[in-house]
Amino acid sequence: MKAGNGQHFEQAYNAQAAVDGAMLIVGARVSDAPNDKQELPASVAAISPVVQAEAKQVLVDSGFYSEAAVAAVEQKPTVPPVA
Repeated sequence: MKAGNGQHFEQAYNAQAAVDGAMLIVGARVSDAPNDKQELPASVAAISPVVQAEAKQVLVDSGFYSEAAVAAVEQKPTVPPVA
């Protein structure tokens, strides 16, 4: 990733954590993406299947927002339906 004033690169990672209302970590992941723009679908998918069905809303900062990311989360169920 670019570092400092952008004149050099450093080996770095972008860590994401999903938490519930009690701030308990329910999902986590690490990527090499330099920003969060395309990280929303994968971060939502990283939520533990044990609690994923209970997740009704997602709150993220503006760094995660893109129309494509929101559409992917809204259209793709993160957990297969139980038969």
